[in-house]
Order: sequence, then structure tokens, then C-alpha cells
Amino acid sequence: MADTEPPTACQDQARHVQDEITKLIGLLPDAEPHQHLRTAADLRTACDQLLASALVSGMVRAREEGWGLRRIAASSRYSHEQVRTLLAARNPEPGIHATSHTPPSVAGFPASEPRP
Repeated sequence: MADTEPPTACQDQARHVQDEITKLIGLLPDAEPHQHLRTAADLRTACDQLLASALVSGMVRAREEGWGLRRIAASSRYSHEQVRTLLAARNPEPGIHATSHTPPSVAGFPASEPRP
């Protein structure tokens, strides 16, 4: 998405969540040190798990729709090697080859003519 495009409803909601987390973090200095640390650690763990799951499921969906590893990488801000590794670890559906640049619709079928 180019920077000039208007944000989607999903992006607006993500910004709202980010703003709410920022407000919560602003309250932490007023808490007791153990509450501050526990809240920050719990928030980090929850966010890391949720975001990792969302990213990988988005990568799987994009791959199922025929996106290449580099295109997924550019959209997710990961390297194509990280995308390949994450998809391989997810063990995608048969026919979706995380290490192949061939879209799933033609994976497993030889090219009609060899390339020069």
C-alpha cells in the first residue's frame, strides 16, 4: 500500500489499539514496580503471540492466493527467507510449497517447455 492511499478500516482499528496501548503504558509509572513490570511483561507476551499468529496466518493466506515469497516479505516487512521459514514451520496445506516460487495452482506440474 502506498503512503498516499487512505487507511482501511482494519488499519484504523490497529492505530486505535496502538493508541490504547500507549495510554496504558503511560499509566505504568504510577503503579508499584512489581505491577509495572508484570503488566508490561504480560502485555508484551500477549501482543507478541497475537501478532505472530496474525502475521503467519496472513502469510499462509497470501501464499494460498499465489503470492510469491518476496511479495509476502515486502508486505510483512520480513525477509523472504524468514517468510519461507515461518511458512515451513506452519506446515501449510498440501500443494502450498513454502520454498517454491511457483504458485500453488501450478505446483507439481512441469513447465510446458524448458527455459533457455
